[in-house]
Amino acid sequence: LFCFLMLRVPPRSTLFPYKTLFRSIRRGKPTCHKKFNEGIAVLAGDGLINLAFNILTKEKNGNRATEILTNAIGTDGMLGGQVLDLDYEKTKKKNKKLKNKINKMKTAYLMAASCTLGALSAGEKNIKRTNEFGMNLGCAFQEADDIRDSSLRKTELKKVQEKTKSFIQKSKSYCKAFKKKGDTLNYIANIVLNRAGIKI
Repeated sequence: LFCFLMLRVPPRSTLFPYKTLFRSIRRGKPTCHKKFNEGIAVLAGDGLINLAFNILTKEKNGNRATEILTNAIGTDGMLGGQVLDLDYEKTKKKNKKLKNKINKMKTAYLMAASCTLGALSAGEKNIKRTNEFGMNLGCAFQEADDIRDSSLRKTELKKVQEKTKSFIQKSKSYCKAFKKKGDTLNYIANIVLNRAGIKI
């Protein structure tokens, strides 16, 4: 998940270098442009993206890995999802279908790519399972993230938690084939449950 952790930075740095689009606080901590400055935030995003590709070029399946990553962060993935999100925030109208699409493009595609890249690097042949694991994990992660970043009513909170739990259950179902090797993936899935305030 190293690429995922690195590439969670760019949407708030490289792609949108304007203070009006930045959040000052993220998960209870000052964001990069606040703790340092806007220029450093932009450069940090650029540097982390380049580092991701630098790592991939050294991999045995570097070309395939690069294709997977570029699909995840391009116009059909993270970048496109961020564009849709900007328009969505302007309208201030709830649209569950569009919101789910944004969550998939911004987070789930990226996490699925990260899981797939890890499997590819480890020589795993059935990368479809890790991709589906990552997709569901990404959707759950975004739901949990929304819980942490907003104040929801009890009824709304319960619905979001149930939705998060459902995504995690689906993600875990793809780990069964890996048996003992899937323990780490299950552990990561449980972390997301914990973020959403759901007891394991």
